[in-house]
Amino acid sequence: MNNIMLLFPIQDNQRNTVDRSFVAPIMLQDGTIIEGRSITPRHMPNSFYPLVLAREVEFPGIPISNSGFCLDKSLDRNKAKGKIVVCMRGEGGRIRKELEVERAGGVGFILGNNELLGNDISSDVHFIPSTQVSYHMS
Repeated sequence: MNNIMLLFPIQDNQRNTVDRSFVAPIMLQDGTIIEGRSITPRHMPNSFYPLVLAREVEFPGIPISNSGFCLDKSLDRNKAKGKIVVCMRGEGGRIRKELEVERAGGVGFILGNNELLGNDISSDVHFIPSTQVSYHMS
């Protein structure tokens, strides 16, 4: 039997919410700080990296209805390598988006909420430095 550590709080009959927030802010080169959330303690070195929207680093020919979502095999490694990629929530799974950024050589992942989900920030385990931002911030 393997030992495991729970990364998510367990709901019990006395408490059904977590009263804490896991802040993972984004600092732009001009000093602007954008509030983000993440539960995974993967930090980047104190360096700035290029920030790109997923649609800017996709392979040509991605249908507009699928653009910006970091769907499987949609990102061009030659364009995404060494960059922080902003993917929009919606089509495709949240973790799969991050794995696509990692596959394409991205060094970081920002998941931007869509209008429908607004401020709903999910608590996902991440494999590369990642954060999620509200619709207003994305």
